[in-house]
Amino acid sequence: MHVSEETLSSRTVARLTLPFPWIPERAAPLAEIVLERRPEATLTYLEDGITLRVDLLDPLEPPETLVQRARDPQPGTVALVAGDVPLEIRGELRRNQVSFLDVDGAAEFFWPRLRSSHSRFTDAHIERRTPAVTLRGAHARIVQTLLATWVDGERFGSATELADRAQASEATTSRALHKLASHGLIELISDGRSHSPRIVDAPALAGTLLREAGWPAKELYHGYRYGRDATERAGALSDSADEHGVVLAVTGITAARALGVLTTAPPPRLKVWLDLPPSEIALAMRRLEVDPVEPDESNCVFAVDRYRFGTLGRRRGSAAGWMAHPVRVWCDVHDEPRGPDIAAQMWNAFT
Repeated sequence: MHVSEETLSSRTVARLTLPFPWIPERAAPLAEIVLERRPEATLTYLEDGITLRVDLLDPLEPPETLVQRARDPQPGTVALVAGDVPLEIRGELRRNQVSFLDVDGAAEFFWPRLRSSHSRFTDAHIERRTPAVTLRGAHARIVQTLLATWVDGERFGSATELADRAQASEATTSRALHKLASHGLIELISDGRSHSPRIVDAPALAGTLLREAGWPAKELYHGYRYGRDATERAGALSDSADEHGVVLAVTGITAARALGVLTTAPPPRLKVWLDLPPSEIALAMRRLEVDPVEPDESNCVFAVDRYRFGTLGRRRGSAAGWMAHPVRVWCDVHDEPRGPDIAAQMWNAFT
C-alpha cells in the first residue's frame, strides 16, 4: 500500500509502517506521521527518503530494560515499544524519551526530526481500556495554570498554591493532579506532607488542554465594532470594558501578533473571551459599542468564558488592551487561518 498525495500534508514528516493487525489498514495521517499496516516495521523520512528499521520492543519487559535498549539502538534503527503498554510505565517512557504505541491509540514518538504525541492513533472502532485524559471545568483551569507557570518560568511550592491560582478547590486540584500523574504527564514531588507538581511532558499536556478546552464551538456571539484594524478594536474594547466593569480578554491571532508573533495577514475576526453569563452578553455588547450581526458580517466574535480559563491570567497589553495568557492564546489560534503555523511559532518561543 502506498500513501497517496492526498493523504500527505505540508506538516507530514515521515511514514511509519508496522505489521500489527490493530494498525489501520488504510493509511492514517496524523500531524507529522502517516501510519499504515505493512509486513515490515520501518520509518521513512519523506523529505530525503531515508528509511530506518523499527526495533519493536516488548512492553512487558522491565522499564529499565526498555529505556536501555532505546538509548542504544543498532545502526540504522529506531526503537518503539509497541503493543499493550501498561499505563504505569508510560510516564517513565516519556521522561526518558522512549517512543511507544499502545493498542488503545496512545502514542509518543521521540525520534530524530520527529516529536509527536497522540491520544488516539489507531482505528476508531477499538475500545480504549484506558480512557484519555478528560478536562472539565476547573480541571482545564488547573492544567492551563500549570502550563502558564511553566511558560512564565515559575514553580509552585505546593498543590495548595496551584489551587489558589487556578481558582479551584484543594480537593478538585488534588484529583486533577493525581489523574495527570497517572497518565505520566506530571510528577508529584513530595515535600513532607505536601506535594508540588512538576510537568514531565509539556507538549502532551498542552495537547490535552487544546483537545479538551480549545476555542469553543458554542456560546459564541458575533458583532461589528468600528476600528481601523483588529488591534485598534481590541484596545477600544478593553477601554470600554474597564469603563463599564466588564472582564474580557483578547485572544487568537490578534493577541499572538501583540505578543510578537509574525503573521502574514490580519485575522478575519477579533476573538474575545467574556467572563459573563449568557444572559448578560447582549447588554455587555451594547456597552462595548458592538452591534450584533450575522457571522459573515462580523469583525468580532465573543465567547462565553463559562469556566474562566479564557480570562484566567489575563494581562494588560499596550495597543491590544487586555490579552489572554499566552498559553490560552496558543490554544485559541489553532482554528484560524494559518493557525497551526502561528501556534508552532508560539510554542518555539515557549520552549
